[in-house]
This record gives sequence, structure tokens and C-alpha cells, in this order.
Amino acid sequence: MPTMKRRRLRTLKILAVTLGGSVLALVALIAWFGISLSLDNRIKHELLRVAAPDGTHEFVLLSDSADFGDPAWYVYELERGQRLPSFAREAHNTDGVLFWNYSEDGGYTDDPHLEIRDRRYLVFSRGGRYHGLYDITKRRVLVNEECPWWSYRELPKSEQDRWVFQNLHAPIHRILSAGKPSPSKVTN
Repeated sequence: MPTMKRRRLRTLKILAVTLGGSVLALVALIAWFGISLSLDNRIKHELLRVAAPDGTHEFVLLSDSADFGDPAWYVYELERGQRLPSFAREAHNTDGVLFWNYSEDGGYTDDPHLEIRDRRYLVFSRGGRYHGLYDITKRRVLVNEECPWWSYRELPKSEQDRWVFQNLHAPIHRILSAGKPSPSKVTN
């Protein structure tokens, strides 16, 4: 009988050590994930480079995300082949940026890209909608909203896409279509 109690006690000790080790491993795994996520949020990632019409410059699209996964996009203009300055790689730093915006609600995040239109305009699109327009010849931003969510957050979910369409996509489409034969209709 005493031998049976010792065996049970030893089994319980082994079980406690094993469970303690499992809990420790789980805590270590969670800590590692948190640290790697935090470190990943300290730098921007280069997504794309697009040559400017003059051939001597290029536009660079970078991205980072906030701690809760809200992605942001930054557009810089550099001499062709120039490396990004270190400050431009720092997450959330907007020094020297032509324009930037982010998605606080997680909408319109797929397929972020830049394109040159009519050798004059740099267009930033994401989620199937235009979100930013830069006039290369006048060197100024024509349309951009740093965080569209702040403008439409009070609207019902069903009207938020309409806000993005009417206030970002459609105005950019009108500027790009100016002076050209108009399409039959811009559709939402």
C-alpha cells in the first residue's frame, strides 16, 4: 500500500512537472510571437517601384502595420535606383513621404499598387478603389485621405463603400477621364 501511494505521488509530480513545462513552453511561444510581431511593425516593407515618366525618378510604395494589423501605405519619390533613406524604412514615419494612408477598419487592403497614367498622374489603388492621386507635373497631391475610416465611421456599414466611392474613387476617376471621351457611366 505505501508503495502504491509513492507511485501515485511520483506520477503526480511527473505530471505537474510536465504540465508546468507545457505551460512554460506555451508562454514562451506566445512571447516569441508577440516580440516578432512587434519587431515586424518597426519597419516598412517595400512593395513596388514604378518608374516616373522622365526616367530619372521612381515612385516607391511601402507598407507597414499597426500593432492590431491596420495596414498603412507610404509613397516616396526617389532618384532612379536610389536606396531608401533609413528614416523612410522606420514604421509609421511620414518624413519625406509624398502621401500616405491607412486602413483602420481593415477595408480595401488587397492588391495595393501604383500606376502612372497619362505620363502625368501617379495613382494609388487598393481594394479595387482609387485611394490617392498625385500630379507629377505640378508635384502635388490632388486626392488622398490619410484614414478614410475617420470620415465614414459614423455611417452605417452599408454606406461606407459609397463614401469611399464618392469621395476618393470617383473624383480620381473624373480627373483621369478629363479631356478624354467620357465612358458611358462610372459604375459603383
